[in-house]
Amino acid sequence: MIRRSPLRYTLHVGLPKCASTSIQAYFSDNYKKHLLQGVFYPHEGRLRAGYRSHLPLFTDFEKLDARLDSIQRKARWLRAHRVVLSTEAIMDRIPSGVHAQCLLHTLDRLGRENVDVIAVSRAPSGLIRSSYDQFLMAGLWEIDRQKLFDTSEARIEDFLNAFKDLWGFELKEIDKIFPLFAERYNVSRIVEIPLAADGDHVLSRIAKEVGLKSADKLPVKNAGRSTRKILMFRDFQKEHGVATFERNLRVLKQVRFPKRELSTEEAYELGLMLPKEVNTLLDKNYMAETRIHEFP
Repeated sequence: MIRRSPLRYTLHVGLPKCASTSIQAYFSDNYKKHLLQGVFYPHEGRLRAGYRSHLPLFTDFEKLDARLDSIQRKARWLRAHRVVLSTEAIMDRIPSGVHAQCLLHTLDRLGRENVDVIAVSRAPSGLIRSSYDQFLMAGLWEIDRQKLFDTSEARIEDFLNAFKDLWGFELKEIDKIFPLFAERYNVSRIVEIPLAADGDHVLSRIAKEVGLKSADKLPVKNAGRSTRKILMFRDFQKEHGVATFERNLRVLKQVRFPKRELSTEEAYELGLMLPKEVNTLLDKNYMAETRIHEFP
């Protein structure tokens, strides 16, 4: 009797603002191509448009077992050897533990020994800048947007202080999130993959991790937003509040600005970004190499 080897699972958990949308689009767009190599990016428990992540899988506990059963059945039927699941929301929402019940149950059901956890990181300056922009547009890192607008000017420095108050470490010390994640979810190993400027290294490494023979160039999603638009988003929320901003976001996104962006100096004076010399210091000791984090 031939014994089938157990399915392996790759759980991509973030980090936020580290090409998650592009990675999800890559696996979704190449679904059939990857199946020929035994890699399955399931539709079950996944958003079908926009952010094609598996956030729904980790949101509805009542449907979780049925969805996991379906994923396993389809993987076997398709003769896949690897299942890839992806959502950066897990790492983003550690403080509240909003996805804890679903993730802990998933790890137990699949067998922790069968699950490989990967996380994509990037240089501190880029993570800080993109996190702040995303926070102003839709919130991030579970920081209370309305509270920040009520108690400060919501400059990038205020955002960083709020992050430290909530998480217990500075955003530039993002490495500290890995032991926090491991402790919360009883994970013994996390592979950290750096995001290179062109995105090629991260995709080739992920392809290697999941057993793909090769990887195409990473599709570009969520490109950086206009500094003028980010300033408008912040000013609108300061004057009218977050709830009114969210109701009008679709219209605000359509506002056009002159082609000339704010200069780095202007953006710094307005509190939209950190000074160039600070960014240089932040990235001085950053090493863009894959690292294995192991925990007892």
